[in-house]
Amino acid sequence: MQDNGIGIPATEVEKVFEPFFRASNTLNIQGVGMGLAIVQKCLDLLSATVTLQSQLDQGTTITVTFPSPPPDA
Repeated sequence: MQDNGIGIPATEVEKVFEPFFRASNTLNIQGVGMGLAIVQKCLDLLSATVTLQSQLDQGTTITVTFPSPPPDA
């Protein structure tokens, strides 16, 4: 997924999957900071991974990768 929104400060990207974390440039935007933490937990249960890349004032890209099913599935 990709957007061209406000982005996330580079010093805060590592924290975005922590429960209740809000980036410093989003404090005037509604939310409690649980969305990406929930995504991370759900993907953990599916053995999937999520990565995030962000450029301040340019946007954010989130990539979700699911494992390949076993050959006999």
